[in-house]
Amino acid sequence: MVEVKILYYGMSPFVPSGYGRTTRELVFRLRKFFEIDINAYYGFTHSVINLNTPYGSIKLIGNSVGNSYWDPSLPLNAKNYDIVLTHMDQWIIYQYLIQVPKPTVHWLVLDHEPLSPVLITLLTSNNTAKVVPMTNWARKVILRDCALIDEEKVADPIPLGVDVEKFNPSFRRKASKEELVKALGFTCECEFMVGTVAVNYSIRELIPTMMEAFAIFTKETKAKACYYIHATPKRLNPESYDLSLVRDVMCDKYGLNFERIRFKAKNLTDEELAQVYCTMDVHLLTVMGGSFEMPIIEAGACETPTITTDYSAMPEIVGYGERGLVVKPSAYLWVQALSSKYAMVNAKDVAEALRIYFEDEKLRKHHGRKMREWVLKNCTWDIVAEKWFKLLLDVEEYLKTASKPKAKIYGL
Repeated sequence: MVEVKILYYGMSPFVPSGYGRTTRELVFRLRKFFEIDINAYYGFTHSVINLNTPYGSIKLIGNSVGNSYWDPSLPLNAKNYDIVLTHMDQWIIYQYLIQVPKPTVHWLVLDHEPLSPVLITLLTSNNTAKVVPMTNWARKVILRDCALIDEEKVADPIPLGVDVEKFNPSFRRKASKEELVKALGFTCECEFMVGTVAVNYSIRELIPTMMEAFAIFTKETKAKACYYIHATPKRLNPESYDLSLVRDVMCDKYGLNFERIRFKAKNLTDEELAQVYCTMDVHLLTVMGGSFEMPIIEAGACETPTITTDYSAMPEIVGYGERGLVVKPSAYLWVQALSSKYAMVNAKDVAEALRIYFEDEKLRKHHGRKMREWVLKNCTWDIVAEKWFKLLLDVEEYLKTASKPKAKIYGL
């Protein structure tokens, strides 16, 4: 085991989300190589417990003030470690992260361009030891827009991962299409299943636009299609939507039977979520921007292709159209908090992409197989953990060199 202590600042492994799953899958694997603990900013608060893994225990430190992006105790907690590794929306608390008193590695969540000024401040701070993008697109944006950053400080991309043993196409062989559709609560006939796995959190997800695209698609093609949205229909915060009301509007406007759109009823296990992906003929995720949208690779591991937005990291994940369909933005929205922009898609363009997959079963199956092949080669959690192991070794070696006293040169 390498003698370096790492503090991972991210979501609690108990949280049933992509961030929580990442903590669980990555940190538990890194424990094989390093002494590593978790400082959870969300999902575990006001306490400290030990988690047992096959490779040793991991200390889980709860946020000292409750569920919040920033834990004021992080700078104090970090003093007991050699390296801090963050995985979160770093831009939200950049002014606090630069106060962490230890070398920090940021697994950067970047879903916009140009690079936000607040991220430039974070990435060029003295305590940032390494910036780890998730895609080649993100690395290019960082190097293009952050002139003051040393190129050696920006690592090669490390993607998010997926458990390919749990997320696989086997459910299609275990049950008929009718049985899978019925398991999602649909009682109507379904020849084409569209699905979306997202969080109903803000305008960023553009779920109403995807709902309208589905309504336009069914009206124009007369397809007996169903749409399952794995998102909570009620508001989680003031910026989210009441999706039940949006559904009513779409049904009234386009003459769609409301029974053909259903929402998430409960949190699912990984195996249950994999079954959802296997029920889909296509996964629809035309969000405004993405750093590395985990549902795309989860769907891909199940051989379900994705329609996504031709913006930020998302086209790279689907091979720029070689293993999925991309929809060109019709407009861009500048966001005040970031001083940067997101992409907007037109519902009619998304509906056209749905039509292409609906009419070309051979294409969507080809894209699904290609996507799983790519995931197996690049995005299993074992591959991701191995990349992190090598990177953190490099960081440790760099810190050893940087900490050595420099020889004095007299007479200069």
